[in-house]
Amino acid sequence: QSVMMAVTALGALIFSVSTGSFGLMIGRALIGAGAAAALLTALKAIATWFPRERLGLVTGGLVTVAGLGALAMAGPLFAYANEWRSLFMVLAAMAALCAILAVLLVPAPATATGDGPDQDHGLALVLRDPIFRRFAPLAAIAVGTVWAIQGQWVAGWLAAVSGVRLTAI
Repeated sequence: QSVMMAVTALGALIFSVSTGSFGLMIGRALIGAGAAAALLTALKAIATWFPRERLGLVTGGLVTVAGLGALAMAGPLFAYANEWRSLFMVLAAMAALCAILAVLLVPAPATATGDGPDQDHGLALVLRDPIFRRFAPLAAIAVGTVWAIQGQWVAGWLAAVSGVRLTAI
């Protein structure tokens, strides 16, 4: 987690100071890679620290809090859209702080003993599970809808802040 949050911080810093499209793309790619890994790390932490029967509830809570946080910040961030470079510097500082806090505050999990499940066959086992097959489409629709709604700001931002014409968007 700490390494990938440092990657996020580096990406945000590069994005905030870049003047060309190449630097912006590299910065955004690093932000995306670091943030995606942060999500996976959070899911791993949930699997490590919470009992099996609570995994669905806690994972749903994580996704809910993340989505609500993104929606709650959309308005305040829009008010500072012209200061986007400063916002990405703040993101870089916050990601760096998270990287440091992850190293200092997160305890190491207990060491597992005995034989673990055969993880090479885990994905196939999950994909064949009838319960997974019944709920996966619903989960994909729900998560896809949330991401689609959260992603609607991009066209407006490109038009308002970057001056990109709607036909180019």
